[in-house]
Amino acid sequence: MLRSALIAAEAVYLRVQSAPGEAIVLTQFRVIVLKAARRSSTGKAFGRFFALDEIVRFDCRGWLGVDFIAVITRVTQRDQIPAWNRWKCTFGVTFSSGLGAATAGYLRSLEAWLAGERRAALLNGPLPTVTPVGVAVHGGEAFHIQVPAVYYEEKAIREYSGGYSGVSVPVMRGVRVRVGGSRGTSWTTQVLQQDDAGSLLIGSRRVVFVGARRTISVSLDTIATVEAFIDGVGIGVANKPIMRFKTEDDLPGLLLKRVLNIP
Repeated sequence: MLRSALIAAEAVYLRVQSAPGEAIVLTQFRVIVLKAARRSSTGKAFGRFFALDEIVRFDCRGWLGVDFIAVITRVTQRDQIPAWNRWKCTFGVTFSSGLGAATAGYLRSLEAWLAGERRAALLNGPLPTVTPVGVAVHGGEAFHIQVPAVYYEEKAIREYSGGYSGVSVPVMRGVRVRVGGSRGTSWTTQVLQQDDAGSLLIGSRRVVFVGARRTISVSLDTIATVEAFIDGVGIGVANKPIMRFKTEDDLPGLLLKRVLNIP
């Protein structure tokens, strides 16, 4: 099946046969998941193909060693990996020997290399475009990156300190006076709290956050400040609280600075 799946001049760098009828293959262009145990409607063996620039990470799972590896892209990460019967997962392979751990180590090195290449291209090369998941693209705009993110919102929290009720002293029948009490003080502090989780997109015209409960769309021409953190980005819009998003690294913030020409 592999020979028929390859395109002209496509060199195979790695092929690991896992459980009977399954294999994972790396070429200079893509990762191929072969599932010979699964058949298409035409009776042919089933395979899925993932371009290297689509891959987000490799999901490696196991108990006493890696026995399952899945290729995670922005599309496959929305699917559920079966807890049991993992052979049904069309974007992953099951290992029944010690090959799993060695293959996982190799693929993690590949993942780190891909991340470095992608980072260099985003910050220094021509801006790439991605097809956003779950977001409508307006005419003439393009999106350059979509990453998992958590939106944090600054909220006011009231706190109390001090104060005690004192004691109640009888002064006559049926009458008591409370003495020695002290009234407590209260103040309000601003704290960051997680508000929603989803994905953050940076495009040529907008920054968009798509969460489980809310969607935020910010036009680039309204952004006044951008602060890149090692694990997130802060976006300032005039007369509004700074929007803070926690991400896996500082790449979204650095990319947004590049798009806006902010040093």
